[in-house]
Amino acid sequence: MVLRPYFAPLALVAGLSLAACATSSPPKAADAGAEGSAGAAAAVEQAKVLQITDIPLPRDAKVNGDASLVIGTNDRWLGRVVLKTGMTSVEAYNHFFLGMPRAGWTLLSAVQGKVSILTYTSGERIATVQVEGGAMGGGATATIVVSPRQSESRLSESRPSR
Repeated sequence: MVLRPYFAPLALVAGLSLAACATSSPPKAADAGAEGSAGAAAAVEQAKVLQITDIPLPRDAKVNGDASLVIGTNDRWLGRVVLKTGMTSVEAYNHFFLGMPRAGWTLLSAVQGKVSILTYTSGERIATVQVEGGAMGGGATATIVVSPRQSESRLSESRPSR
């Protein structure tokens, strides 16, 4: 059997492409049972891995790497972070409701219910925090979405004409 001259490079590219698709899940924060400074240290470590410096992550949070996408670092990141917490939905809501302003975010709106939504602004970014209670008393899930704020001139361009 004679191999065509382009077969080997094609196989190499295909193999490298598949290897690039392989993902590893990010390190998890401390177990829900961790308390005190160990839990806080784990949350700080997780924030360092994510390179997010302006969102107060709960100390027991575990990032769902499959559902999260972060572009950028520090206080200039955009994207979505999905966290599983060991907190009730009320505790998680209060964590973000009180913690986001301490981190420099200004509250725009807050709705507390079965699914709670908090919306904040900071500089040229908007953050939406959605908190849902866990099934059968499990920990709450928090989804944080940060996106650029649309400028006033772009808002007027996007309004429908009358």
